[in-house]
Amino acid sequence: MKKSKKEKKSLATTFIDDFEVQNWKLMQKTKLELSTKSGHIFALYTFDFLFCHVVLGPSVVAYWRGIWDYSLIWLDSGLCWGDLTFSHLLCLGLGLLVTGGVDLFHHNILLLAGDVGSVKHSIIRHLFSVIWGSVDIIMWKGLWEGIDRWFGQGIEQSGVTFTIGLSILVVSRSLKSALSMPIGIVVDNPGDHISVGTFLDTGPKDSYVRRSIDCLASRIVEVGVILIWHGLWTFTDAVTEEVYEMSHTESSFFSLFIGWCGGLLMFLLQFPLLKMFQSSDSNDLSQYFFLLLNFIFTLVGVFITISSFRGSWYLLGIYYIPAYPVASLVSGQVLGLLVLMTFRCSSCLHAGVYRDFPSEGVSISFHHTLYFYIKNINERFGDDADGVIKEEASDNLMNGRTDGLGSV
Repeated sequence: MKKSKKEKKSLATTFIDDFEVQNWKLMQKTKLELSTKSGHIFALYTFDFLFCHVVLGPSVVAYWRGIWDYSLIWLDSGLCWGDLTFSHLLCLGLGLLVTGGVDLFHHNILLLAGDVGSVKHSIIRHLFSVIWGSVDIIMWKGLWEGIDRWFGQGIEQSGVTFTIGLSILVVSRSLKSALSMPIGIVVDNPGDHISVGTFLDTGPKDSYVRRSIDCLASRIVEVGVILIWHGLWTFTDAVTEEVYEMSHTESSFFSLFIGWCGGLLMFLLQFPLLKMFQSSDSNDLSQYFFLLLNFIFTLVGVFITISSFRGSWYLLGIYYIPAYPVASLVSGQVLGLLVLMTFRCSSCLHAGVYRDFPSEGVSISFHHTLYFYIKNINERFGDDADGVIKEEASDNLMNGRTDGLGSV
């Protein structure tokens, strides 16, 4: 069936509309000014792409590696006296309990933090990121290493965990939840720093029954994310180091190469994909074709994310203070956190559910210097856009579409 055609927009205008959907509502004056600065916009966006891969991405990896690998010493060998089954169950149970509590009660933490901009709020929101991020990593460790211990390791096991994880994320339409640094970042916005993206996006006005269902669904989605990461990561381990007999160092550089080159490919391909979305409502066939391409784009992005993460993780172990493992882990963790806080990206430690709805954004969120550039212009026109709902921006991007690809 034919649908009404959208007004044709330039790539820069479409990109700004997509940025608005993913962040906050822009004033019309801001959009008019940005429409004359496409060169500045894409130059900053390109810089942010490089910054994510060279600085922010490795910082997130260093923090994860510090929490995960150091727990092998103080938790597995120390607190649990070498009882790995108990350690894995403890990590998984504690992680599910705390992250589930964050899903249910982050609104209460927001109230406790007080006024946005106060010292109290600043301290609590950063503690929120560090504690939630750290416990989430521990939960990942418990499930990941528990699978390896209880079900063994190998290509078949990798295939099973990948298939289960992918199935969960496809059915829930939440494959984007498996994307992470350096394929997109989250900049700290004080107004919504203490927030969680959950499956049903419940709020304090929803009943506890609905919020509990939302919490359960969100935990299932994260389990799916862990499983798909486990499958692809361990598959790469097996294929590169056992099948092709690469050394550990060669395998690590191979993953980093795939991660960075793949990131560049995704950076370039997102622009025709964004334009395709803007013109994909002419008929049902073009909508489904776009959804298929967008799914493939996201799935490839997950593999590229994992490759970059894996390469950075292993290379830190090989080259960063290898003679002193504890110093390597702890100092890397501290430096990684300091970098993220310095550049106002501690929210990159947050987990969360991201739905596969194009109406909620198509382009990759390599928004750092660009984020502050646009925010400053918006504020110069007298509109502090923090906390403004995104639905109006989504309507603008869809340009009058009433059915929306998100409901296909």
